Amino acid sequence: MPNIKPFKGLIPAPGKELEIAVRPPEAIGSDAVEIKMAQFTNSFLNVISPPHEGLSTQAVHKLAKDHFERLKKNNLILQEEEKCIYIYKITTSDSSHTCLWVCTAFEDYVSNKLKKHEHTRAEREKSLMEYFMKTGVDANPVIVTYPKSLTVNDIMSSAMKNTPEHNFTDSSEDTNHKIWVIRKGDVQDSLIKAFADIPSSYIADGHHRAAAASNVGVEKSMHNLKHTGTESYNYFSTVYFSDDQLKIYEFNRLVRDLNGNSPEQFIEKISQYFEVTPNGKDPISPTEMNQFGMYLEGKWYHLNVKESVKIGDTPVEKLDVSILQNKLFKPFLGIQDPRTDSRITVLSGKEGLLKLQEEVDNGHMAVAFSLFPTTINQLMEVADCGSVMPPKSTWFEPKLHCGLITHVFS
Repeated sequence: MPNIKPFKGLIPAPGKELEIAVRPPEAIGSDAVEIKMAQFTNSFLNVISPPHEGLSTQAVHKLAKDHFERLKKNNLILQEEEKCIYIYKITTSDSSHTCLWVCTAFEDYVSNKLKKHEHTRAEREKSLMEYFMKTGVDANPVIVTYPKSLTVNDIMSSAMKNTPEHNFTDSSEDTNHKIWVIRKGDVQDSLIKAFADIPSSYIADGHHRAAAASNVGVEKSMHNLKHTGTESYNYFSTVYFSDDQLKIYEFNRLVRDLNGNSPEQFIEKISQYFEVTPNGKDPISPTEMNQFGMYLEGKWYHLNVKESVKIGDTPVEKLDVSILQNKLFKPFLGIQDPRTDSRITVLSGKEGLLKLQEEVDNGHMAVAFSLFPTTINQLMEVADCGSVMPPKSTWFEPKLHCGLITHVFS
């Protein structure tokens, strides 16, 4: 079903990868952004997030565009002469992830062939669309997952027996990156055909980027009197990971106060829906769905949903993030909408439980909850029924480097 397309990617010149390609700001944090921009003047951060204090949006977009053009002019990024498909593999200290890097037709997003599980915000869509329209730079791919295909796996595995054309190691993050370039020919044709046979594909991360890029395609096609459907603005950069190649971390929850309850009153109230078992000082990482850890007043507790509690029948209601919201946050902490209530915040499971505990111990938060990660199958079930996940349900890894393979909207 996915309508994938090869494209003429722009890739850092050999030996320049570490200077240019970088994970997006939200993945590395503001401190790391400042360090990398000071260390590497050619960093792609100057394209995706240039210094903007005191500048108009138009001026920021010009800075980004100028830096991108400078990278091209100085041959720091080089464009493939023909349209290619790219196999990309990232290896960390404890895992490896392989994907196909291609373009996807915006019509697949509009028609919901590319299934969604998240609402988008109009202001974020508008901001990204303006960036795409002014710079033409499509450098942070939408991450898509699909049910594992043995045919696709076999084709990719065979191609990866060849020496990758790009191979570099980022010692600062302990990651290795390899890219195999699949040019026009039987392998490329076979991959496109094999993907056409995949029944469904799902956006894992990048709903706003997909929406904004699709809006660009619609806008440009409407104003191009010679529109053919083959122009590069009809597609956006996408990486396809099979469902066994992505890792999902949970988003743990922290709440600033107990809504007027003492710790004892709070535990008594939540016992209506949960079996509450003390666990002392030992942090709790849930091992299955419907289990939670709670850190309160220097102690950890197991929270298990009581068998008598009805949690609902829909895929969304069965999610642990929904259970916690509907059976604890809303009735006992007065949190009606976690998107707008300033008393609740989240912390990626990748940060670890000690960081979660620290936020309570230092008095910033009153209580913390650890969750079991949402599964890929749950995501697919939600998307298949046309629903959306609650906010901050998933944190996906790997986070890909921006500027590693760049698509350009013509």
